[in-house]
Amino acid sequence: MAEEAKIKQFARNVLARLSEDKLFNPARSSCGVLTLTTDQNVITVVSKNVRLAGLRPGDVIRTVNNQPVSTHNELREELAKKGLADAVKLGIHRNGKTIQIEMKCQDTREFKRLTIEMYRTAADGQWNECISRSYALERLLTPAYFIADMRTKCSEAKRMLSGRLPNNADAQLVYDANRIMIKEAGYSQSVENDRGKVLSAISWLKNNGFQEFANDLQTQLNEASNAGITP
Repeated sequence: MAEEAKIKQFARNVLARLSEDKLFNPARSSCGVLTLTTDQNVITVVSKNVRLAGLRPGDVIRTVNNQPVSTHNELREELAKKGLADAVKLGIHRNGKTIQIEMKCQDTREFKRLTIEMYRTAADGQWNECISRSYALERLLTPAYFIADMRTKCSEAKRMLSGRLPNNADAQLVYDANRIMIKEAGYSQSVENDRGKVLSAISWLKNNGFQEFANDLQTQLNEASNAGITP
């Protein structure tokens, strides 16, 4: 099936990038902060423990232990200099002000392992395992677009292989993934390239008879655009 093959190839491409990323090796026990950030270090997703430490979505990480970091890779490289037993001091830009937050380094090895497993099972066409890994990853982090998107892809591949028509649960997965993407856009302020993804999801929902989901997603997209966000 063409769609199934596309999903497998997408997962293989992600796995290839992760395998080349030495800092994403689950065997590494260096310092981590369980967040998702943009290339400019804008935080879009935080885990429960990170939130308790004081970080918030929308924060911009400017320094690590007083060392300037302007890109995601620089941030990771500075964190990698510390071990799990260390603490790290982050310089944060929030609402026009700079604040300092000190927190204990986090062990992100399980996050990395589950991320790799989610994509690996998708690449192998193990759709149920892919879905299971996505929920485990979400429990460790929090709802995030990259997780919800992969869960939706694997669920859709499984549905299409069975020949079953889309049902309300399928529509909910599509809706939730795109709702999360729009929400994350509110923090990064820049996901223009993903606008087409949301519109494609709206089209899919309409074509399969889920008008209420489609209308609500369109409303969220419009509100995001009116607020100066460009999803």
